[in-house]
Amino acid sequence: MHRHVGITALGEGGYGEVYEAWDTQLCRSVAIKCIKHVGGRSPGADLMREARLAASLRHAAFVKVYSLQVRSTPRSCPRIRARSLARWT
Repeated sequence: MHRHVGITALGEGGYGEVYEAWDTQLCRSVAIKCIKHVGGRSPGADLMREARLAASLRHAAFVKVYSLQVRSTPRSCPRIRARSLARWT
């Protein structure tokens, strides 16, 4: 059985795509972000940079990073029901 089931697309941004799924190991709804390959760096380097930046943020407006995996398996974080950030740009 796959860890994440019921995967549904939520949105797309400059760095990647975001999906909602059910985490079968932890029994909770999560958001999964798949990082796009950008520039001459490896996809793993992009993922590591984004995850470290996100994990360093300590504010109610930002979600916590639950895991980081430099493989074909995406990372997950809490699923937050909120408006798109696109309206702020």
